[in-house]
Amino acid sequence: MSKRKWQSLLEEVHNKVAELKKDKCEVPYFRGQSNSKCIYHLIPKLYRSECLKKFEDDKYLEYNMYFDFVTKGGIQINKDSTWHNLFLMQHYGLPTRLLDWTDNFGVALFFAIQGYNRKSSNLPEIIILNPNLLNNKTFPTGEFNSGELMNPELSRKFPIYLDLIDPDLQTKRIVSKRSDYPIALYPFRFNNRLIAQGGFFTLHGKLKNSIEKLVPESVFKFKIERDSIEEAEKFLLLSGINEYKIYADIESLCRHLKSFFFKKNL
Repeated sequence: MSKRKWQSLLEEVHNKVAELKKDKCEVPYFRGQSNSKCIYHLIPKLYRSECLKKFEDDKYLEYNMYFDFVTKGGIQINKDSTWHNLFLMQHYGLPTRLLDWTDNFGVALFFAIQGYNRKSSNLPEIIILNPNLLNNKTFPTGEFNSGELMNPELSRKFPIYLDLIDPDLQTKRIVSKRSDYPIALYPFRFNNRLIAQGGFFTLHGKLKNSIEKLVPESVFKFKIERDSIEEAEKFLLLSGINEYKIYADIESLCRHLKSFFFKKNL
């Protein structure tokens, strides 16, 4: 039964991806969630309750976080790309308006399974996003290349992240207006982790709701049944997807080797 359910899930995901590609969505975005009932699924950290009150009380919060990050980050900071620094902030846990996505089903599956609590009544799930459809909503026809994925560092519309933080702080620049809806981004992959994870992002605009509420037609969910978890883990093992492959640093390598040699007994 578990194998049949797992195969059924794979077929459903495959069929949805094929359907999206017929609709000219060449790069579907995947995201893995360990709890299908989590209320924060597609809401970035900066817009979640633990950060939102502070964000709404202090209109310069986002700018001040960015400023302190680039001021104190030393040689790790890219002086030529505010977007590069924003992506670093996201990867190392600072609250931003970004959500992480991947173009790799296996990577999304890893994140769905990794944090899953087997004692919970909730189920992990895979979320698929049609980023082209999302950008159709964000950028009406004629305002931008409607529906196309955007590399923010190449775009004339949003070349500088600070323009999206607070336009009032920018002088002598062509100021960009922050969109209401989220934007699907196609970033440069400038570090090992982004490369390993096949990283993509969405960037929320003014509206603070989840993507599934803002543009529900762009989101598709697939729950992983409890008795399919073992088959999912076998899939990851055969695919060579583990902590080291995902995080690509020495710390994750040691965690992976510890798990491999001691079978999670430590």
